[in-house]
Amino acid sequence: MLFRPFFPGFQNLYADWANLTVYFSFFILGYIIAENGSIVNAIWRNRAFFLTAACLAAPAFIFFSYAGESMDIFMSLYSSDEYVYELVLAFFRGTAEYSLVMFFTGLASKYLNFSNSFLNYASKRSFGLYMFHYLILSLIMYYLIRLPVNQYILYAAAIILSYTAYLILFELVLSRIPGLRFICGIRKNKKKDKPQSAEEKNPRK
Repeated sequence: MLFRPFFPGFQNLYADWANLTVYFSFFILGYIIAENGSIVNAIWRNRAFFLTAACLAAPAFIFFSYAGESMDIFMSLYSSDEYVYELVLAFFRGTAEYSLVMFFTGLASKYLNFSNSFLNYASKRSFGLYMFHYLILSLIMYYLIRLPVNQYILYAAAIILSYTAYLILFELVLSRIPGLRFICGIRKNKKKDKPQSAEEKNPRK
């Protein structure tokens, strides 16, 4: 929040400390939640609070963003003290983002806590997608953005091509190189247990 007035959001790794801080904080938050099941239970119990905070903060952020550019009173406030105004925007935006993440995390823990073959396949590849999607998407958009097509078609094409490229990259490269396997969080397959002998199966009392 404190960095946002100075970094409007260029989405890069060397000149955008605001986005870097926000996304890193979400990463740490996810790790903490994954390591402690009681936190998920607490999020579910407080889901009404998170939903209320999001419903208040999101409209406030939209209003102040619009007012700072279109309403005379707020335009004068913005021009007189830009940092404070941007700080207020960042506060409402951050509150809305975190509250919505907490709310949907609580809902997912209650209603999406199941597994199937597709989810098992996707879960083993999700962390690698998190690590490499930005690079893949940037490369794809570098070429797609030049095409004279509708923006919604570009958006859909970028999603499809990004997932396809990642899955191909994962199966052919990432899952086969030890260093990259470690980065993607791929664990080694456990060795199959040796068959037990008759005595091991039925030990003497």
